[in-house]
Amino acid sequence: HEVEVDTGEVKADDSLLTKVDTENGDLAEAILGPHFRTSIEDKTPGSGNAFVDSDRTPDMLALVDSVDGTRLLKLNMPGSVVIAAGYNERLRIVTACCIGDPLTGLIWEADEGMPTTRSMVDLTTGEVGKPIEVRVWDGVLSRRQSVVLFDVSDEFRTDKGTRLILDDGEMEDFFVGVNRMTRTMITLCNGLNQVTVADGGFGALASVTTAKGGPWDVVGARLVLNAGGAAKAYRRTKEGSLEEVDPLDAVALDILITGNSLKSV
Repeated sequence: HEVEVDTGEVKADDSLLTKVDTENGDLAEAILGPHFRTSIEDKTPGSGNAFVDSDRTPDMLALVDSVDGTRLLKLNMPGSVVIAAGYNERLRIVTACCIGDPLTGLIWEADEGMPTTRSMVDLTTGEVGKPIEVRVWDGVLSRRQSVVLFDVSDEFRTDKGTRLILDDGEMEDFFVGVNRMTRTMITLCNGLNQVTVADGGFGALASVTTAKGGPWDVVGARLVLNAGGAAKAYRRTKEGSLEEVDPLDAVALDILITGNSLKSV
């Protein structure tokens, strides 16, 4: 439903928060909370406190970003998406992922062992169309045709701004290095980037997430992998080095790269 986008506030990691974020977050809690423990980026404090853990699915944590791309929303630009995923805390992997575009009604879904699909929701009736299997782009690195999608191009700190992931100099070197080989785009929306790669958008070679505000920002790796793509992930250690981790461990990783092949990541 439509709500007025208020002036919002700036969170500790410099991302934005609006009433749309919290209203969507509260709705996600009401739907998912009775069945799963939840980790929702933005919701009203205390919502969901009445739910009982013994009634919920063991080992499964529901990850939700109620508005991924809030800055786009504030700019009155399209591109914001809603992200929901299931994370198995015992296995430490994302087992299922769903990303939806509330403007078009498009929804991308993937479950463990199943292909990634795209379906269309009729925004008037709520009816969901037949899912169509999607595959990553079958092209290769090209200076003029392929594209690498970035979320941001500047420094990012996580854990409420206390832990540096990449500083401005490192991010500049990374971005410029990629830009010498292929075209680049900065979209300010991780979920949008990941579904674009998974859905085989023409030229969609890879996506890069360096501004991970929470585990929900990187769950789209499941969509890309199930669509025949590849992914690599890294965690910044206390010593400042980057160690490779499982790209489906949305909690552990700091940087995610998805692509249409192992060569592109």
